[in-house]
Amino acid sequence: MGIPKDPFEDSCTLAYQEWQQRLSDSLELDFSPHDPGEDAQTWLRAVHRENGDLPVDHLAPLVLARRAHIATAVTAAVRGAFVADGHHDLDVPVVLQPPSPTAAMGTVQVGNQEIQGIDTQDIAVQAGDGFQTHLADVRAEIWPVCPTHDNGAHPRVVSGAAVWQCPATGHVLSPIHPAPPADAPAGG
Repeated sequence: MGIPKDPFEDSCTLAYQEWQQRLSDSLELDFSPHDPGEDAQTWLRAVHRENGDLPVDHLAPLVLARRAHIATAVTAAVRGAFVADGHHDLDVPVVLQPPSPTAAMGTVQVGNQEIQGIDTQDIAVQAGDGFQTHLADVRAEIWPVCPTHDNGAHPRVVSGAAVWQCPATGHVLSPIHPAPPADAPAGG
């Protein structure tokens, strides 16, 4: 016979889906609220549960904080791996710009790489790319390098995890961030 449906849960799900659609229809949003990533959906559901139907201008500081939190943690971990690999330390800037008329969500950059999206693994890949590009620009150095093929690895999401991947064969060298950072708070 099954478990009877909970009308409260159904109304919460419907309210969340309607909010998600309103966000999707907004021209100001710089990510898809229909992001298929479970991590992104879990975060958005928590934001909705704690704050209700936030308009974009009230959601923006939460998105900015999440991106900044994850990008900063990943950049520090990548920097640590770089130094542990025998390289001289490199300061890679993580720059935040608050929401503005031209950037409704604000911006977070690692080096010159703008962080977009809200999924932890996507942010980790973009932060890894920002670190790697900054290193190439400042020192004309490639890192990490595949020890088998002697070429630069690329940041990618593979099987749901942010990794350094060899472009020659697609094998994974290592995770970009071995332990995902603690999530930024959903509330405001």
